[in-house]
Amino acid sequence: MYAQLARKALGLTWPVLLPLLAAAVLLHNGAGVQSGGLSATLPRLFLIGAIALAWRFNRSRIVFAAVAVWASAEASLALPAGTARGAVAVCMPLTLAIFSLVQERGLLTPIGLARWGLLAVAALGVMSLRQADNAALGRWLTEPVFPLPWMFHPGLARPGILVFLLALGVLTWRMVTSRSPIDTGLFGALVGGAFVLHTPGGQAERLVYLGAVGLILLLSMVEASYTLAYRDELTSLPGRRALNETLQQLGGTYTLAMVDVDHFKKFNDSYGHDAGDQCLRYVAARLAAVGGGGRSFRYGGEEFTVLFPGKTLAESIEHLEDLRESIAEAKFAIRAQGRPKKRPEKPSKPGPIKSVSVTVSLGAAERDPDSDDLCEPHAVMEKADKRLYKSKKDGRNRVTAKGC
Repeated sequence: MYAQLARKALGLTWPVLLPLLAAAVLLHNGAGVQSGGLSATLPRLFLIGAIALAWRFNRSRIVFAAVAVWASAEASLALPAGTARGAVAVCMPLTLAIFSLVQERGLLTPIGLARWGLLAVAALGVMSLRQADNAALGRWLTEPVFPLPWMFHPGLARPGILVFLLALGVLTWRMVTSRSPIDTGLFGALVGGAFVLHTPGGQAERLVYLGAVGLILLLSMVEASYTLAYRDELTSLPGRRALNETLQQLGGTYTLAMVDVDHFKKFNDSYGHDAGDQCLRYVAARLAAVGGGGRSFRYGGEEFTVLFPGKTLAESIEHLEDLRESIAEAKFAIRAQGRPKKRPEKPSKPGPIKSVSVTVSLGAAERDPDSDDLCEPHAVMEKADKRLYKSKKDGRNRVTAKGC
């Protein structure tokens, strides 16, 4: 279980961990880290690349995050230490937290223009702190807000650090709950931006971390593009394209099982398409947890595929039976039809929650490298599909691995 959680965490956060680790290694070795030349140009090129890619794929939150961190970094590099930098340390995490909570609405839409306005107001506020009239506010931004116990560093109570911790909580929650590469990119922009603003090093070190932020946003866009192409949007399982490419890369022995939700059309007719989607997500969650090294894919409609690389049919059948039983024995609650998206001022008394169970039928076949009839992926899939229909013909809620 812990290994599975670790793999999920790594799969979610690698676009953040890889650039930050590379920046730490580069700074530790100290080779080629300068404040001018390519070292100054490359971080900005990363950010321009992230902005261009996000604009092309209509991911406005990445655009605004890149602009916010870039502007904060330039201000941190240009302004002397003190009140202005303290204001930047407050504005950057605050704007990123706000951007993470707003859905994609384009760059020049009313909401997009409002976000540009927020960046402009933040920039004007930072510049105004250079005036002597705002000295009191400047001191508040650079001094601890309240005393901390002796074991804590007093600098942790500065407004910039407190706002950063608040934004970190918001962005962590968004990343974990949505598991979206875009939210991961925003989380990484916040962490990398904090290194840019708070690193004790000089301009060269800040540029290295700025480059890490640009790379984080670029990798997040790459991951988002991969998800769009290879992941099913409804169930979050790998889709048919991912299955086809995986099968082309496999050699030797493997077992493939076709899975179909029983009476799904009747389920849709009885409970509605929203409940049907809920049912598919429920089944997909069970399929994603299949044991024995199995990998699950959404084939299309109510059909799924489970693949066991390197496993014979005899080695896989037990895990398929466990999968079938786990789906059949569990129940899930169907959300009420016509449920409003927003909570009404006077909510009506909720009706009884209906719990239902679903079953699946499975047909499995093994690739035999020594057989001309069961060597190609399409032949193995066709054999598994025939056995799936035998399972349905024989009464459903069963696994068929022989015959046909």
